[in-house]
Amino acid sequence: MSKFTKDQLVEYVKGCIEHAERFPGVEIADKEKAIFEIALAALTAQPVGWMTDVEVDELHRGLAEEAYIYRSADSTSIIPLYTTPAASVVPCEREDKAVNHETD
Repeated sequence: MSKFTKDQLVEYVKGCIEHAERFPGVEIADKEKAIFEIALAALTAQPVGWMTDVEVDELHRGLAEEAYIYRSADSTSIIPLYTTPAASVVPCEREDKAVNHETD
């Protein structure tokens, strides 16, 4: 399996977005653009804070109810924390049709 650097993937995804933008209004291109924009956001996201591995473990095991989030990384706060942006999702446009499952 080939390994790619983060920078290589970012550049590839940017190219895919540019390619999809050449076909505005084409459903598959619009979907691919949206997917690649999500990938780009994930690849370029910056941590909003850091925690220690001990604090994460204690929270995970239910031994602590709260923990301190550090604003900058140092030798003890080694786990980066990221936000999860709200995804913009449009509900499906379909007609719900009742299915008749009557038995004779």
